[in-house]
Amino acid sequence: MTATACAQNTETKTNKTESSKVDYSKVDYSIASNIIKNPEKLTGDEKTIFYHPYFLKLTHDEAKNLKPLEIKEEFEKLGIFLTDKERFNRAWNFYDLSVVFHKKSCEQWESFKDLAPKSKN
Repeated sequence: MTATACAQNTETKTNKTESSKVDYSKVDYSIASNIIKNPEKLTGDEKTIFYHPYFLKLTHDEAKNLKPLEIKEEFEKLGIFLTDKERFNRAWNFYDLSVVFHKKSCEQWESFKDLAPKSKN
């Protein structure tokens, strides 16, 4: 006797509306995350980039979708110029690989706060 299975043609649809968007206005991006464990110990360009008000206020999606020219302009405001390629590349990598994913980690942590047990007091 042979058992066979056939796939179902059902499709699950999620109904995303504007009201279902998560509000990240309360997320504190200056705290530690799984990506940047000790922001207060950052030094040099990393500290300058991390605490730059323009970058600090961005959400993960905004930071990820920032146009390269906008990032370059903000770097120039911080004294990081494309003419110093090595320094610029280190700054770019820190922003792209650490800051952006740090923000995502902070946002994920914020969304888990709703799952914390409620105090009985």
